[in-house]
Amino acid sequence: MAGDLLSPEERANQLAETRRVSAPAEAAEGSIRIGRRFANPQSEFPQFSEILALVQERFVTLTSNGTKKAAELKKEDAYFALTGESIKGHYQVQPVDMARLVDLLRAYQFGYGALEDYMRIPDIEEIYYNRWDQGFFIVAGEKRKIDQVVFKDNEDLVNFVRKIATENDVTINTKNPNVDATLSDGSRLNSTLEPLAVDGADFVIRRHRDIPFTVESLIERETMTAELAAEIGEWINTGLNIIVCGGTGSGKTSLLNTLGNTYIPRDDRLLIVENRKELQIETEDYKYFQTREEATKPNPETDISMRHMIKQTLRKRPDRIFIGEVRGGEAFDALTAWNSGEEGSMCTIHANSAWECISKLEQLCGFSDARPSENSVRSLISEAVDIVIHLSREKRGSRRRIMEVIQVLHPRKHDYLDPATAEWVAQLRASGHIQPQREGANDILIAPLWIRARDGELTKVMDRVKLRGRD
Repeated sequence: MAGDLLSPEERANQLAETRRVSAPAEAAEGSIRIGRRFANPQSEFPQFSEILALVQERFVTLTSNGTKKAAELKKEDAYFALTGESIKGHYQVQPVDMARLVDLLRAYQFGYGALEDYMRIPDIEEIYYNRWDQGFFIVAGEKRKIDQVVFKDNEDLVNFVRKIATENDVTINTKNPNVDATLSDGSRLNSTLEPLAVDGADFVIRRHRDIPFTVESLIERETMTAELAAEIGEWINTGLNIIVCGGTGSGKTSLLNTLGNTYIPRDDRLLIVENRKELQIETEDYKYFQTREEATKPNPETDISMRHMIKQTLRKRPDRIFIGEVRGGEAFDALTAWNSGEEGSMCTIHANSAWECISKLEQLCGFSDARPSENSVRSLISEAVDIVIHLSREKRGSRRRIMEVIQVLHPRKHDYLDPATAEWVAQLRASGHIQPQREGANDILIAPLWIRARDGELTKVMDRVKLRGRD
């Protein structure tokens, strides 16, 4: 019976057994092994829809009248009791099946529903739909097509997206057909509705690792070498400003997480600004900030932009400022902040090479309301940016690799060179080893430190040029 609830120990044992029996799909030997799927819970509990409606109604009642807090009621034990109370006198469920029922109900009410098992794959990176009736793709090491039909129709898929949007206090409809939302586990969802999405809505869920990579694991994956890792650690400790660039899914955020957690001194005050929280860096003194912007419906009265938040961080005594991603006019504010004493700061930017990263920074600074001149922008970049690390993802496969590392130089920085180093830099310039991004009096010099050769080996080209007062 529904009221035949188990002791806390028996309940815990059942929950543990449920996790083992309904083990998540795993990527191995070129196949995805599916355990007990969440796609059709009616096959296990014929009256699942009615039970879910009862539990949801009871949940809303208890949380809306202040009897229970939603966060507390979502916990496994509390939700287990809630389920028993909700179905008592309505439905009979054997005690041995209660743990499985609760797992299903929680997945459909708070989680990914039919996709829950896939989202529990340990190395899952993305799940995406092009259309509700064409199966879906998962990226877990490799991209794979799953033919399973999860949603009943396009409207069912849209309701799934709308539920997540509502939890983010974001509206998605025909007037606002695009949505970016953050899920409770930190994953990001992007979706577009018809008619912008032809033949049905789509969505992409990008999940971030619960535990960031370690430097050792990145070395094992050949993302970088041990020698380069040691050098990056030295640069961070020295207080160099570093940009990590690359394409979508190239591992920029993962690399920033790893470097931040590994090399930032624990007592440094780290302030992190993002559009959506993705970074997972923790020191003894850190604070995260998010912007508040509706991408599909800008509202100057309520929006809080990246530019606003960067300016706020400067009033909060930062040692370092990390920016999740620079994508607009805030580039100018970020570089200005980096030139205000917050040495050792980092950010990411979308760019296909280290050279392109510098050019893109120029373009983005041009979008600033300050309308800086070209010469002032180039001076700002060369003075604020010390190192650019370029990452790339293999087109077929899951490996992310550092392709090149450059040092940004500038005639003004030469004022901080000792005579011997200045002579060495002049020789490298004369030989073409250190190249100007383009010819001009106010040019930025690019010094290649590491380059990945065609055979795939990451090779050191030269030592970093050290500056007096910085090293």
